[in-house]
Amino acid sequence: MQHRVMGAFKQVVGFLVQGIDFQSEGWPAFEAEMRELIAPHLPVLAHRRAKLLDGSDGSRWSEELETFMRKSLWPLLGDEREYADRNRTFVTLMLDIAIAEEQRRTQAARRDSLPFVRSFDASWAS
Repeated sequence: MQHRVMGAFKQVVGFLVQGIDFQSEGWPAFEAEMRELIAPHLPVLAHRRAKLLDGSDGSRWSEELETFMRKSLWPLLGDEREYADRNRTFVTLMLDIAIAEEQRRTQAARRDSLPFVRSFDASWAS
């Protein structure tokens, strides 16, 4: 269900962005390739996103993401680079959503790994 909602959201945003080269058949393959390329960088990107968005207007995170795309991601794209350049705004949004998902997963994993201790249960301390 979440993938459908995200897919619908991406389509709506894509139609709103002027000049988008949206091909419904090609986009899932392109998105899968992008996710594969950023996978090794996701932990660092999620950490940076959390740090740079904390209480700010988002401009620092926007600059960080743009720098990552320009220096690390674009050189790896090869034939898909022209397509990504034409749809840069949409690609940026897709990457930010993928990084936000990783950030939520990381935060949830941390919460789940912490032990639950009741503040008033001291029966173990005799």
